[in-house]
Amino acid sequence: MTNNNSRRPATVWVAVGILLPLAFLSCVGGYLFNLSGADDLDDYLVGGVFVVLGVLYLGSALQVFRGIAPWRTVALAAAATHGVFNAVVKVGIEGETESLMFVGLTLALVIALAAPRTRDFFHDGRTLVASAA
Repeated sequence: MTNNNSRRPATVWVAVGILLPLAFLSCVGGYLFNLSGADDLDDYLVGGVFVVLGVLYLGSALQVFRGIAPWRTVALAAAATHGVFNAVVKVGIEGETESLMFVGLTLALVIALAAPRTRDFFHDGRTLVASAA
């Protein structure tokens, strides 16, 4: 019997295609715009959070591609954190409209990871075995 869910759906490819640039931009942006010229605790905290998000995005991209189900949750949590932070703090409080790009990317990521085809991919028997290995 053939498992129709054994191939990666397009939504998983889209998610990985968003996760990788987010990983790069979060790490580099966190360093360049916060950590490299940090002069107070706020800069270190914000920069550190963005670098951690970048590392989580990179790990998620590698593991989501492999179909490891818990990393889908990690990616969703990172995207939600990043999106809300940018929407509330960067755009809402600081008026930094450039951060709308990140709000859009994180929203697209959440949509791709929450799509029925993606959920089905992570809930077939193959991914349970892969996550145990």
